[in-house]
Amino acid sequence: AFSRSMALGVRLPLIFGLPVKSAWRHSAKIETTQSMRQSGVTFAGFSERFPSSESSGGRISCLAAGKSCAPRYVPRAASFHGDVLTSVQENPVLEAIRTRRTVGDFKTEPVPEQIVLRALEAARWAPNHRLTEPWKFYWMSDSAIESASRIAANLIEAKGNPKRAASKYAKWRATPGWIVVTAKKSPEDPFVEQEDYAATCCSIHNLMLALHSQGVGSKWATGDVNQTKELAELLGYSLDQENPVGIVYFGFPAREDIQSVRRKRVEDIVVRV
Repeated sequence: AFSRSMALGVRLPLIFGLPVKSAWRHSAKIETTQSMRQSGVTFAGFSERFPSSESSGGRISCLAAGKSCAPRYVPRAASFHGDVLTSVQENPVLEAIRTRRTVGDFKTEPVPEQIVLRALEAARWAPNHRLTEPWKFYWMSDSAIESASRIAANLIEAKGNPKRAASKYAKWRATPGWIVVTAKKSPEDPFVEQEDYAATCCSIHNLMLALHSQGVGSKWATGDVNQTKELAELLGYSLDQENPVGIVYFGFPAREDIQSVRRKRVEDIVVRV
């Protein structure tokens, strides 16, 4: 069912190493949850057992019900110069990569947990040298989001801009989903640490693409709050051991028509040697 309809109406098979199943059953969800905990997913502020999908306003996600998942927003595709990738719409992987856009304004409607779990599952399949799997994903509860929003707003207010702090707080607080992503530090080997940071960036891209393929928008932010001891203490990690790579905000986009941005042509960025 998940493979039947995806971004821009094209058929998108399971491209992130996910099992082909028509429904996300409770036993499979618990098994995946345990597997992801072993792979570095932390459910910050959540109880050990996830609430059922019926508890979130009576909504059962299309994934849980085994139904087709139509995209919730359709970005306008950019035009390509020349005949490079002219058949991109026939390739769902390239189409998902090409149509993903940063989304900054979200509906307050919560994203069903099955969608987020699928995206986190995709994130852990990112390339990483020697299989270090250096990433941690701190999936934040509503109360954790409120506390983190206050920490971030206080940083702005401390710079002498209380009005902007209040405005940003309201926006952050209303964002339905936050995932803070960190990479393991290796002070004894700076090169390994650099590789692990790069691998974690790849995992964030997987995460965002997987969300996009299910109709969920996201934004990768690297603001000052990422480096604060207060945020680290809130989520339960040490800045001496983990390097913050960013916050991924996510939710159903408030606007369905996401404009494209112009990118450089392939011939402008490729050097044949």
